[in-house]
Amino acid sequence: MEQDERRDEARGRAIKGAKIVFNNKQSVLDCVIRDLSGTGARLKVDGAAALPERFLLRLPAGEGVVERSVRVVWRSLGTVGVAFD
Repeated sequence: MEQDERRDEARGRAIKGAKIVFNNKQSVLDCVIRDLSGTGARLKVDGAAALPERFLLRLPAGEGVVERSVRVVWRSLGTVGVAFD
């Protein structure tokens, strides 16, 4: 896959529920993290085409939640690749 060749770091497979937060934290969408690395992730999300270029990603972390600021690197039908800021 073309996206694989441009990655700075290899991504490990993951299937974790997460939240996409945007619009000054007024809008929240559920997503599934399909791949994850220290530099970015591949997200499965309905409405990927309508997401803003930058948003917060709420990730499960132990018994808590971590918010990471991300930017969209690529989009396809139902999937978006993001890089952590």
